[in-house]
Amino acid sequence: MDGTKDRLLTAASELFAERGFHRTTVRDIAARAQVNVAAGNYHYGSKRALYLAVLRAQFGRAARRCRRVSCGGGRAGSWPRSCARG
Repeated sequence: MDGTKDRLLTAASELFAERGFHRTTVRDIAARAQVNVAAGNYHYGSKRALYLAVLRAQFGRAARRCRRVSCGGGRAGSWPRSCARG
């Protein structure tokens, strides 16, 4: 990750995890990402849309990890602890 959009996603991921959605502002995200406040709106449209992008990225990461460890072969209730870690 190295572009403005990626820096916003990384900063938002960290801040949403630390503070939650309601206690994180777009200004906080922009400051952490070292970008202009308008960049978030330009790339994601809204704080809510950025939050959804963060969730998609995190769930995608978890799904890839689970595929690598095979998550118990897909049996119900067989979710290994390694899948739950970031």
